Amino acid sequence: MNETNDLARLLRAAATDMPDNPFRAEEVRTRVGQHHRRQRRTVLVAGLAAVAVGAVAVVFGLGLGDDSGPTTIVPAKTSTATPPSAPPTTTPPAPTTTAPPPQDGRVHLFGGVSLIPPKGWTVSASGESGDMQVCLVPPVSQYADLPCDGGIELQSGSVVGQEGAPFQAHQPWGWYQGSGQAPCPTPPADGVNGAVNEIWPGAAPASGDPESAGGPSLVEQSAWTVNGYTGAYDKWAAHCNNGFTFYPRSWYLPDVPFQVLDAVGHPDADAQLLATIKVGSDESRRMFFDDGVSLIPPKGWTVLWAVFNPRSGTLAPHGRWACLVPGTAFAYRSDASCSGILIEVGTVTGHAGQPFQAHQDDGWSADAGPVGCPRRPPNANSDGSDPVVSGAPGDTRTDVRAPIEQGPRTLAGQTAVYDMWVAHCADDDYTFYPRSWYLPRIPFRVLDYSGNPTVTDALLATIKIS
Repeated sequence: MNETNDLARLLRAAATDMPDNPFRAEEVRTRVGQHHRRQRRTVLVAGLAAVAVGAVAVVFGLGLGDDSGPTTIVPAKTSTATPPSAPPTTTPPAPTTTAPPPQDGRVHLFGGVSLIPPKGWTVSASGESGDMQVCLVPPVSQYADLPCDGGIELQSGSVVGQEGAPFQAHQPWGWYQGSGQAPCPTPPADGVNGAVNEIWPGAAPASGDPESAGGPSLVEQSAWTVNGYTGAYDKWAAHCNNGFTFYPRSWYLPDVPFQVLDAVGHPDADAQLLATIKVGSDESRRMFFDDGVSLIPPKGWTVLWAVFNPRSGTLAPHGRWACLVPGTAFAYRSDASCSGILIEVGTVTGHAGQPFQAHQDDGWSADAGPVGCPRRPPNANSDGSDPVVSGAPGDTRTDVRAPIEQGPRTLAGQTAVYDMWVAHCADDDYTFYPRSWYLPRIPFRVLDYSGNPTVTDALLATIKIS
């Protein structure tokens, strides 16, 4: 597999250049490798890997809807794979947060999703995003190098797929979240001449050559319907140098988005779990921010949320920043502060990292340095880094950095300051129109790069301020 860094680019797309804002591009890039633990030879990256004390972390998540309930949470395991017959390698446990489980054992996740884990399985999560990325760990696990120790991984609100890219239905290698090669989940750990017993796409080939094509990597695909929502089912084949073949399976609902991912195969547990899944109403997907701000994200949009600020060494207050991104945007937008809709509460950043002011020149751009094009140009050889120029191509205004529209707008029953700017990419004249709705009293702002006014207007209509 190629050594890609799609998730780093994805997270950079959520960056703004504010002194205490965890979405700064350089800070987010520092953390992205920790979240997915992309170590070429030693571990298969899991989106739920617990982060060591003192390490820089990225956590996606914002909080539950109204139908959330308590559950038992224990830290995710991070030990390396150990053969069943060999003494296990142990890691001192991280602090555990425990609360009485609901009477029916139902676990509530981001986006109004709830479910009941299989009997005897452990509910495990790490960090503040325990409602968005959860492990279900079997009573006995032999696969510590796979996500959730070879159990079942649940992702809600932000679903990671092939090599760190956003998951999409029927990705050819969609279950594999790491990059490079990873060791096989079964012994021996080493193959011929000490080489890693690696994982390869497809079932084990008849030729005996583990690196030769042994069949398609995606072996089954179909629709999946649950609770009135239609999604996708995928089944892949993968094999190791030693001939061991396994079949990861995924059940995916793009409207949330939400995924059940079983990397090794637990058919009885899968059946138990799938039969209990419920998806709540739109209101159950409401996200709550500081200062009484709440909203419902567009269906199918990914929620990005970073909570660690390495500059100060402290956690950013929960509920102050979020980036809402349409899944299709990741492949085409690379350097905008947020490639969808940026939510800022408590501190609102304007041009070059300065406090935002109404009708500010280039108030949409928080970066202190040059801004790259917010989409990947049609030229396949371009890395999407061509510079952004204020104004439209051929703009003859005296101040091309000034808003082209401004004035009052009603937002959540209050009078907000509205601005719309125009800018374009120098290399291909791609023109875009960032829009901002700003309430200085809180302060609170919605900054829209998505270019989809219908979706943005629907989002604005859900905003409440208590």
